[in-house]
Formats: sequence, structure tokens, C-alpha cells
Amino acid sequence: MFHASKIVGNNAYQIVIMDLMDLIRIIDEQESKKASEVHDYIQNNIHKYIEPLRRIFYKIEPDELKSFTAQAFINNCDLENLTEEETFFLEIKKFANVMNELDENNRRFLYAIFDYHSKHTPNSSEIIIDPIVIQRRLQLDDRMLKSEILVLKGASLVDDHTLNYDGMLKICYYDSENYELLGKMYKYCIDNEKSFKVLIVRLDFTVLD
Repeated sequence: MFHASKIVGNNAYQIVIMDLMDLIRIIDEQESKKASEVHDYIQNNIHKYIEPLRRIFYKIEPDELKSFTAQAFINNCDLENLTEEETFFLEIKKFANVMNELDENNRRFLYAIFDYHSKHTPNSSEIIIDPIVIQRRLQLDDRMLKSEILVLKGASLVDDHTLNYDGMLKICYYDSENYELLGKMYKYCIDNEKSFKVLIVRLDFTVLD
């Protein structure tokens, strides 16, 4: 998206030039029901045509993350002292970097799982879904589904045992202290009316501040 300002005589003009992808991203970031309907239409009817255009160049370096403190989230976790809080914050930063290594489609795939869970199995404490469900919801072919799952496995975001023995996707992320961090973040966002989508898709960890 291109922004510019121009003054003609006594009039000031703001020039914004955007393409279809810019428009789609603006719509997708909205939280209203109407925007959600538009997003679903784009996902089901337009996405497969524009997806190849988004992957023309491979991303080599991850984006720089916005600075965050996660203090509100840390306060919510009942840690005993400042040392534990500092150690826990380093674990959150490590997780943020793991997420930053994923591309946006990987993160959208991950978020779609949580979104389905919130609508269909909100009372379950575990995030478990049949891969076929998310495949049909996102209209992925078998190759794309396998690719997305492999990426999440590589980032330690999928429980191998549940996938290998039950054929189900169990989403989780354990820190070095064996604390299930991702599920805790999801519950924090739900309980405190924070946008988990902004956290996961846009990687704005200030949601936890």
C-alpha cells in the first residue's frame, strides 16, 4: 500500500494507492460479522487465485516484532517472585520468535483451528480437531494440508502422539518448564476479551501487555 500527500493550491490531498491484496487484508482485520462474511467469501472464492501471487518470493528473514511487555498476562499467571516473572517473560519472547518464523498463512491455519474450537467445542480445555474439518473449512488440497501440519510440527505446535495414534490435531506449545503456553494465552484472551486473532495472525503481542 502506498501513501502520499500532495498540496494543490489551497487544498491538501491524501493519496492512497492499494491493490486487491491490500483491500483483502484491510477487510480481514475487521472483527464485525459483516466483515467475517466477506472474509469467508474471499477465502472460499478468491484465495486460491491470489495465493500463488503471495508466494512469488520466499521470505528469508522474519519480520521485526513489535516491542511488548506481556505484563498483564504474566500477572495473570500467579508467579511467585520477580525472578520467575523474568524467566517466564523470556519464554514468552521465545514463543513469539517461534511464531514469527511462521509465514502468515501458517498462522492463519493455526488461528482457524482455535476459531473452530471456540465455536464448536468451547468447553473443552484442549484444542483438538480432526484435520479433515480444517481442510474442508479452508478448502485445502491434501498437499497443502500436509504442508501446514508439517510446519506446525516443526515449530513444536502439534502433539505428535495425538496425531500419530489418533489422527487428530492437538495444538499446544510447551515452554522449557513444561508449561502449556499457547493454551494459556488463548484462555487469557478469551477471559479478558482480547483479540487472539491479532495476537496470532498479526503477531501483536502487546495484546498481552
